[in-house]
Amino acid sequence: MPGSPRITAIVLTWNSAAHVVPCVTSLLVSRSVSLSVLVVDNASTDATIERLQSSGLPVTIRQTGANLGYAGGNNVGIEQAMADGAEYVFVLNDDTEVAPDLLATLVRALEADPSAAAVAPTIVHETPADLVWWAGGSFRVARGLARHDGYGELASAGSAGPPRAVDSLCGCGILFRRAALEALGGFRADFFMYGEDVEWSLRARRAGWRLLHVPQARMVHKVSYPEGDPTPIKILLRDRNRRRMVRAHYRWDERFRFMAWFYPTRLVHLVRYLSRGDLARARAILRGATAR
Repeated sequence: MPGSPRITAIVLTWNSAAHVVPCVTSLLVSRSVSLSVLVVDNASTDATIERLQSSGLPVTIRQTGANLGYAGGNNVGIEQAMADGAEYVFVLNDDTEVAPDLLATLVRALEADPSAAAVAPTIVHETPADLVWWAGGSFRVARGLARHDGYGELASAGSAGPPRAVDSLCGCGILFRRAALEALGGFRADFFMYGEDVEWSLRARRAGWRLLHVPQARMVHKVSYPEGDPTPIKILLRDRNRRRMVRAHYRWDERFRFMAWFYPTRLVHLVRYLSRGDLARARAILRGATAR
């Protein structure tokens, strides 16, 4: 739309043939914004790119040639979006769909608060409908993680409030201000995936920026409810990455609080998985607690 801020939406995908076309389709009916859609493919081996190309949707496809993970793949997209002159950059998971007014609502929140680096919508489950997956992030220093506010609650109960400051945003859907990306950079590529959004959020807040949750904006995330046990790779990368974040950003007293919680609880999880004969998750606990 002429005169509207230029937004590039980055849909990072990897072997997601069932999801990427519905995700892009939902973006392309966004109202009251000037939008370009960039699909970054992390070397999919299924029919993801073929389905996208045959759909005829007006998108740009950037193939990385290798699986760079969430962090590295999105960084490729962010770099291209910035080079193309985007004023705002929206990153979102490929297993999502957005409401037509989502981007316009998020842009208004950023324009109303120049101190905000980025904003994120309420994210709900597809099934059961209207149940919150994420409605703000509360960072816990001792755990090195951000809790999903409102998880499992009815989204409609908190949808009317104004934008509110939160500790952390969720990489499932974030609209970044260009100036913040220029000042802070993108995600830490060495995280690969899990926790890179929390690290970026902590980096932004410690640089003096605000982060906002916008309850009136809404998107759907196609994940199961309730969530089951984390996969071994999630255990490994989540624990390794929060230890990396602690080394990069924590004061000595914060490091002590983290270690006093982290290592005893890893031992508890290790014993629990071993007692169940779950050697894959037990090995992931050990590697996550020791990998650099």
